Amino acid sequence: MSLPRAKLKKKLIEKAWDNPVLSSICHQVGVGRATVYRWMNDDPKFKKALEKALERGREAICDYAESSILRLSKSSNEAVALNASKYILNNNSPVYKEANRGYVLSQFEKKMKKALEDQQREMEDRVDRIQVTIVGGKKLEDKNIADPPTEPPDNSS
Repeated sequence: MSLPRAKLKKKLIEKAWDNPVLSSICHQVGVGRATVYRWMNDDPKFKKALEKALERGREAICDYAESSILRLSKSSNEAVALNASKYILNNNSPVYKEANRGYVLSQFEKKMKKALEDQQREMEDRVDRIQVTIVGGKKLEDKNIADPPTEPPDNSS
């Protein structure tokens, strides 16, 4: 026999305070996600409480992850410590954050410049192809386009 709906809702909210993954807490409580979404649509008070608990759960997970990264930055494994330290600096220090952003922007600018150069070459190629026209089955270079033949070509062959 399952618990009454009110107790299930309360359990979901309690679990969400530590775990922001709705499918995980649904599994723990034994309720389907579709059911929870239906309850949220039907009960605005439950929806608000669950959303608040999920947000708190996200904060708790972020705190845990942050403390794990700090622990890793003190690791005796140099590669692990270096990567954790880089992560901390890139995401928390304005100096490193700006340096990283500058690098990303410079890479973006290089890609844009190359794309523009490619487009320019393509347009020049197209213009070159347009400057050649076919008159009477013969290609005439643009220097001859100004003086096209006055008589139609002889197609009797």
